[in-house]
Amino acid sequence: MPDFRKDPITGRWVIIARNRAKRPHELVDGVARRRPGEFCPFCE
Repeated sequence: MPDFRKDPITGRWVIIARNRAKRPHELVDGVARRRPGEFCPFCE
């Protein structure tokens, strides 16, 4: 389960997802991969 922490430098609340390291295959060259047909609000 992700942690919700306050960034001491910016004062903003951030989410720390520790389980993210267990899924490195979802990020290749720093680019998130989508499943075919999955909606992406940032794609054209």
